[in-house]
Amino acid sequence: MNKTNKSWWIVLAIALGSSSGSATADFSGAYDVSRWRADGVAIDMARGFVTLYHQGVPMGESGSSFFLINAAAESSVSFNWEANVVPDDPFGSPYGLSAGFDLNDRSTVLAYSDNGSRSGSFSQHVHAGEEFGFFLCCSEHYPSLFNMRISNFNVTAVPEPETYAMFFAGLGLMGFMARRRKQVV
Repeated sequence: MNKTNKSWWIVLAIALGSSSGSATADFSGAYDVSRWRADGVAIDMARGFVTLYHQGVPMGESGSSFFLINAAAESSVSFNWEANVVPDDPFGSPYGLSAGFDLNDRSTVLAYSDNGSRSGSFSQHVHAGEEFGFFLCCSEHYPSLFNMRISNFNVTAVPEPETYAMFFAGLGLMGFMARRRKQVV
């Protein structure tokens, strides 16, 4: 492989590596727990995960608890979740409780208490400035019988179209220079 081909592959590898976006994992950096808005939810932070507890509402009323933040950039958000119903509930089964992901006041229910404890993984594309996060909702007064644990929280920035345009313009310029150099020799 000649010197020109080696530099071409090096530039290509660097460009592709830098276009993958940066990642923030486990509620750090721009997504540090202290930056989130907790509305009616109690938070228990441990190594690499956050557990959310609904604060409860007066008997006969309904209400939701939210843990929200605005996206710092266009990103892909992914996480694992586990929703738990506390066993031996002294009030009977806590029906009507749900937990999930919220994006701009549009909720995606991931678990219902009626189904017992559940777990899974979830990912969602978000745009810069959009408000996203998690919710716990209850239709009765069950302050701590249902919780949701979020782990492996990861945010990967998606490069903007201008980044790709610059990347391909650079590749075109490199190709032009290589071709011109070949014609001169």
